Amino acid sequence: MPNSVFAVSEFGPRIPTAYIATTGTGQSDQGIPPDPYETFSYDLALQAAGIENFNVMYYTSVLPPESYEVPIESVKQNFHHGTVLEAILAKAGGVKGDTVSAGIGRVWAINAKGEFIGGFAAEYERIYSQKKIDAETAKKDAAAQLKKSLNHELSIRGLKQRGEMKYNITSLNIEKNYGVALAALGFINFIYPDPLPAKK
Repeated sequence: MPNSVFAVSEFGPRIPTAYIATTGTGQSDQGIPPDPYETFSYDLALQAAGIENFNVMYYTSVLPPESYEVPIESVKQNFHHGTVLEAILAKAGGVKGDTVSAGIGRVWAINAKGEFIGGFAAEYERIYSQKKIDAETAKKDAAAQLKKSLNHELSIRGLKQRGEMKYNITSLNIEKNYGVALAALGFINFIYPDPLPAKK
């Protein structure tokens, strides 16, 4: 292909390894229709979560067997402004008087032979419309639903749970015009495997 630039090496689908788990909330009197929770409140929630200077891309909910969690505090000093953070993310936006809650749960799994196959995550987003819900109640509601979701992911695949389920949950009683709660697993390292045997 003349005048084109392309990589000389090929690799297969990347395998996410290290990830951070974080939550954040933000609220603001400012907002731009049609989604007034974005920009102002969302930016503040990203900042509270420590991921405000990433370009965030959304994942679904599968954790490779090679993946593992690291504390955000242990790697934050190495974050590069403007890089891509590929994340399993839950967020809920609301208005003054609402309580918003977001959470991420995860579980590791084994197959029928007892072999470790990796894990799964589940997202939780809830708006308690014009209700002030205390943090402990919001956390219990989220954990109960996340447990159901994770068990569903295991059951439809014929898998069993290994170890304890883990949750990262946050909530916000919105006192300003708009507010957002978010929770995220953000992948920060990857394995680049050999390419798959795909032929033209």
